[in-house]
Amino acid sequence: MNDESKPSNSYAAAPKFYANNSQFELSAWDLKIAFAQLDQSEGQPSADWRAVVTIPWAQAKVLAYYLQMNIAIFEHEYGPIAVPASVIPLGLEAGAGEANLQPGLARTSRRLHKQLFGSESQED
Repeated sequence: MNDESKPSNSYAAAPKFYANNSQFELSAWDLKIAFAQLDQSEGQPSADWRAVVTIPWAQAKVLAYYLQMNIAIFEHEYGPIAVPASVIPLGLEAGAGEANLQPGLARTSRRLHKQLFGSESQED
């Protein structure tokens, strides 16, 4: 096996993308996350899709922990991250209608929304 065909143990050579938009697709087996960059250059906003990553649910749960920890570390060091009101998502219960959610899921949605954005989610 020559050096060129050896797998890299570093992500230094991996492609790098900027993304300010994402979309999720769920299955019983895994979570697919598509990453895009918002493109407003031609007037009508559109998503320029850059990468799609699929991970098993166990990895998604570990990733959620590390994302939360990195956000906590950043906010401890630099202060709260300001999220513009125009991009704060509605709570899950607002989009699906609370009556359509499994018991406890609306409560979890409200708790996470308050934890991340500082207020209860609201229906418009």
